[in-house]
Amino acid sequence: MTALRKSVPLILAAVALLGQAAVARAQRLPGVGGLVRGESSPLSAAHVWAYQITDLSLHKVLTDAQGNFLFRDLPAGFYKIIAHKVGFVPRMVLLARQKAQDYQRVEVDLPQRQAGQAEKEDDFWGLISQVPPDVLLVDRGRGAGPDRRR
Repeated sequence: MTALRKSVPLILAAVALLGQAAVARAQRLPGVGGLVRGESSPLSAAHVWAYQITDLSLHKVLTDAQGNFLFRDLPAGFYKIIAHKVGFVPRMVLLARQKAQDYQRVEVDLPQRQAGQAEKEDDFWGLISQVPPDVLLVDRGRGAGPDRRR
């Protein structure tokens, strides 16, 4: 029994190290990953777009339950990363990717839109208007472009 009590801290330490190793491996995946927060809490199901400025391509993902997102294998180039969720003011972050094999992290904080607050140039459509219309309408079968069916 005493031996078991002495080994419990070692087992817990080993589990903690394995968890950290898994996180480190996940961060080494090539691409751009990050976190979208709203009022300091992670936002699930937020839309995140990566618009490559040079070749006009557009990639789209949704955040998971913890507000995390990942664009896998995003090519090198200059990007506008746009995060949006209904009820929040969207934000755009400029990102330069040197190598497609690198992992880069982006964190975006979306302020909550106040009830009755008029939408201005900082609203989603103001930001998305900076993306050429022909890029938004292209569907490459990977979720590119907005869903216009609603």
